[in-house]
Amino acid sequence: MIFHNYSDPDYPGTKQAVDEFFADKAEGLVLMPDQYGTVVVVKSRVRML
Repeated sequence: MIFHNYSDPDYPGTKQAVDEFFADKAEGLVLMPDQYGTVVVVKSRVRML
């Protein structure tokens, strides 16, 4: 999953929404070095039973 404008100061709601949604989830976020502040969600290897 990819979120565009994650760290773009013109769109602060994007980061807030993504951070709130993933706060209680095992997935990680990887910031891409692009001009738009894109972040990629990395699936956790931990299996929930």
